[in-house]
Amino acid sequence: MIILHAIPKAADAGPARPAALEPRPSDGGWPREIDTVQIHLVIYQPQVDTWKDNRIEARSAVIVTRKGDPQEIFGIVSIRARTEIDKETRLVVLEDLTAKEARFPSASSLEPVMLKTIRESVPAWPRTISLDRLLADVAITEAENKAESAGLKNDPPEIIFSKVPAVLVLIDGDPVVRPVEGTRYSRVVNTPALLLFDPPTGQFYLDGTRWWMTTTRPFFRG
Repeated sequence: MIILHAIPKAADAGPARPAALEPRPSDGGWPREIDTVQIHLVIYQPQVDTWKDNRIEARSAVIVTRKGDPQEIFGIVSIRARTEIDKETRLVVLEDLTAKEARFPSASSLEPVMLKTIRESVPAWPRTISLDRLLADVAITEAENKAESAGLKNDPPEIIFSKVPAVLVLIDGDPVVRPVEGTRYSRVVNTPALLLFDPPTGQFYLDGTRWWMTTTRPFFRG
């Protein structure tokens, strides 16, 4: 038996809120937008390339709009930073953030100028990101790297070219012939096609429904 005792509470005290339901600090969401004297910059969530010890390298998709020019320029900025993890808030703080390089495929001639402008904007970049976001992204990167190193065979297929009309017949391994009773012919038995062989002449005959196709020089590939 369990006996519960009622305990009076102060009139202005509200119900206790379980710790698990307390709001958790957020990284502010993505993408983020910042303005400098020269550009308006939209920064998307960094995608992790490597995160070892407390050093992280990542890439962020960005949209740059230069002041006085409404055209949006899309690109990728590679960054590196030192990370500090707050396990209680589950936030990662990026310290010593630097922009390594920037690529803008639609405006490659502007890349040096854009990289300089973006580096000047780095002090205004967001410095916190959710730990859970980064861990999820690291898991995706590791899965992709594992798939790439699985030793898949990517050799191009063999291409057979014929200058005259030809038919490709699938044979399971090397041709296996068996005599056809009551005739001088043998049949290739390890193919679904009706393919006959005439030993005295060395001629192959393939049933083409309306006519027979023949050759004395078949082209076999394993």
